[in-house]
Amino acid sequence: MYDTLRKFGFIGTALGALLIGALLAPIPNVIAQGFNLQNNTSVLGHLLVAAGPTGQPPVGVGCTIVAGSTDQAGACLTTATSGSITFAQPFAVAPFCTVTDRTATPVAVYSVSTTAITLTTVTSAHNLIWNCWGPAR
Repeated sequence: MYDTLRKFGFIGTALGALLIGALLAPIPNVIAQGFNLQNNTSVLGHLLVAAGPTGQPPVGVGCTIVAGSTDQAGACLTTATSGSITFAQPFAVAPFCTVTDRTATPVAVYSVSTTAITLTTVTSAHNLIWNCWGPAR
């Protein structure tokens, strides 16, 4: 009788594990794959991820834009002590931007509007990077 109960216990445990595995298997796939929303964004886990940039890159004056740069993030090599990075598509309101000098410790002095980052005081021949966050356009 003990052998019979032991076999049933093993079978019951195995069936229970298979059932739980079958019920939980789709959950990681849903989280990993995410889903698309109507506003052209995707939800991946807890993050709302905007669609990748399309269209033209921003335009630099006194700053040569690096390939692959977008309105949201990019890099440029300064060619003057002042200039601007004009967004390819204006924001609805002025975005929150940070501009960092990657070449040295000087702090870039800049201002931000809906259409551009104005570089007031930068050092020529330095590498700048920017990140901008703002509402949908």
